[in-house]
Amino acid sequence: MAAAFAAGGLIPFATWLLLPALGAWDFYRGGTMLRPLAVFVLACAAGGALAGGALGRNPRWRAAFGTAFVATLWIPFLMLTSLPALSGRERLIDLLVGFAPALALSHALLGAFGLVLGGSGWRRACTGAMVFGAAGAGAGVLLALVVRLLAGLSGAPAFALSALGGGATCLVPLTVAGWWLARPTATTARRPPARARCGR
Repeated sequence: MAAAFAAGGLIPFATWLLLPALGAWDFYRGGTMLRPLAVFVLACAAGGALAGGALGRNPRWRAAFGTAFVATLWIPFLMLTSLPALSGRERLIDLLVGFAPALALSHALLGAFGLVLGGSGWRRACTGAMVFGAAGAGAGVLLALVVRLLAGLSGAPAFALSALGGGATCLVPLTVAGWWLARPTATTARRPPARARCGR
């Protein structure tokens, strides 16, 4: 399941990396800014559906995490898009304060939305939100370290910065979340105690 969630995050991440190339190939010619946005939204929905499909055959899980991906993943990718605007003189603590809480919030919402829409109880959804949020905060720390080490670069190194930062932002927390969801009690409500059977 961890692999399925990592693959689900890889789809919008790869799409985000390819968006400038699609523009260079005139894919957006004659359209508005909504066209690349629509491409990204579809990629998020596809990634969420792939991730949700690992939770069972019920299509509700695919729809739930497809919706959750679309509703929340724009936050980390908006942060990634803004990385080239950094001056390169930011302190590590400033980057941590900027990245970790935002990524924790976005992934906590992703986990909560996905589990609630998938039919899990509120207790499980709250637990999932904490797990997803903690994984997102960890991704924020990794992203801050990558930006601090590679800031101020351009060209190929700048692309490497985006790739490494994007990998930390998207794949790491979703892999951790998928590992947690693979636990038998992660997506199902706790069963009530079995009643004593008559005649036994």
